Amino acid sequence: IDCTGLISDPLQSPFLKDLINHYDLDLNPDRRLYVKNNFEIRQLRHPRDSQSRVYAAGIITLGGPYAPVDTFLGLQYAAHRSVEALAAIKAPGVRYIQGIYSVWQWFKWALNLKP
Repeated sequence: IDCTGLISDPLQSPFLKDLINHYDLDLNPDRRLYVKNNFEIRQLRHPRDSQSRVYAAGIITLGGPYAPVDTFLGLQYAAHRSVEALAAIKAPGVRYIQGIYSVWQWFKWALNLKP
């Protein structure tokens, strides 16, 4: 989740406010969404589905496990950690990010080939 624009307070976003209130989500000391080190909002796991996950990044998680989470590098880092966490639980269609695979995908993109 990161589509709030410049609104840094999650309680100012109608969607996030509803999510926080409905699921009684914890907030971090900076009054932003509390996320684990892999940027998962643990309280949003479905109790009967071990692979359901919700991840958040950006300004709405400021004060969490990664200080510059609202920067371009921070968003990339959060995405990487989230994908690695999904790969660790063997989520369907998700695999660990490997350098050679990334280079291969970049070449395919550069040559205008389908992924």
